[in-house]
Amino acid sequence: MICNAPAPTCRKVNVRPVTIRVKVSTRENRPICGAVYQLKRDSDEKFMNGISDQNGCVPFYGVVPGEYTLRQIAPAYGFLMDSAVDGHPVDVSECGCVKIDGIAMHCFKSFNERDPALEPTESDSPTINQPTEDTLTITGTGIPGCKIEVSFPDGYCCTTTVKRGGQWCVDVPDHCTLEEFDLVHAVQTCECQLPSTAETVEVEAGAPIIV
Repeated sequence: MICNAPAPTCRKVNVRPVTIRVKVSTRENRPICGAVYQLKRDSDEKFMNGISDQNGCVPFYGVVPGEYTLRQIAPAYGFLMDSAVDGHPVDVSECGCVKIDGIAMHCFKSFNERDPALEPTESDSPTINQPTEDTLTITGTGIPGCKIEVSFPDGYCCTTTVKRGGQWCVDVPDHCTLEEFDLVHAVQTCECQLPSTAETVEVEAGAPIIV
């Protein structure tokens, strides 16, 4: 992707509304979730608001050709506002080409610096139900919608999402055999938060084999 080249010149008219996606990140290109932006049309000051998702993307749908101003109106927790006080000029041409600050939309990023007085909050740790040597599926509870990463004794990791009822589960990999005293770890990551402290359980002995 070449971002130092000028945006392409329109060659055909396409007056259909377009979707504008603004990327929000730190200077280290870490996506920022929870930042609120406003896109205001210069001609009549009509506007729409959007909030950055887990990937640092703020979408604005149904944008018609015209001149706009993009401005941040609220920072994500733990971050400062975009330094562009007057906002970023946005041009949507009749062919659907979008330029922000004079460059192609896919090359533009709104950078937010960390607020030295605040730090993003840490996700709550999940729970893990006690596994044994016979366990084929690791289960536990967490916050619905959050991501769970389970680490097995051999270093292999599995990822899942906490279900609506608060439960999660991952199958023990075929190549992994749980043995007594092995450790299984689970980390929970919720939207706009840092990963949790790992929750660790020790594998217990399985049911005795009756000959």
